[in-house]
Amino acid sequence: MSTLRQWKTPYTRAEFLALLTRVGSSIVGTDSRLSDAREPTAHADDHLPDGLDPLTAVKLGGVAGDDPRLSDAREPLPHQHALPYDIEFFISGALVVDEVVGLFLVNRALSIAVEEDSSAKCLTASTGTVVYTLKQNGTSIGAATFSASNTTGAVDFTTVPVALAKGDVLSVTSQSDADATIANVIIAVATEFKSV
Repeated sequence: MSTLRQWKTPYTRAEFLALLTRVGSSIVGTDSRLSDAREPTAHADDHLPDGLDPLTAVKLGGVAGDDPRLSDAREPLPHQHALPYDIEFFISGALVVDEVVGLFLVNRALSIAVEEDSSAKCLTASTGTVVYTLKQNGTSIGAATFSASNTTGAVDFTTVPVALAKGDVLSVTSQSDADATIANVIIAVATEFKSV
């Protein structure tokens, strides 16, 4: 009778262990090999470069010294990081009509890339709508607008992005109409510069 067919017949524990031992499927719990308490044999020298089982960069998850990726002599890809650079204008006191009330000399190439990042506030709200014009070298590029009774203004640009070169002058000009109450205005123009 084959071993496969013998599985249909119930076995005692002793018979079952004897069967496993006979067919080479396992070892019994009293096997002397399971209770050999000797210390592991010293084998550190086996892992040296000239040992029986040397440790290598590849075995440790690295790359071999002759890996072709290590000899790729291509130039690094050009890349730049855009870093935030805010330009703030503080216009102290009450509105002075039709005047240049803020100047900024651009000392490095900048870009006004995201219109929504710029903002404007005033400490005392206006009576009516007040508009401050933003100019680049005397040409209008946008405006900061305050609606009546509102201390938060909206900053808008004609087009974005706006490239500001070194030496450009960014200015703020007040409107020609007077407003009785607006005072202490802050305009923050969010720009960024490219860092290599």
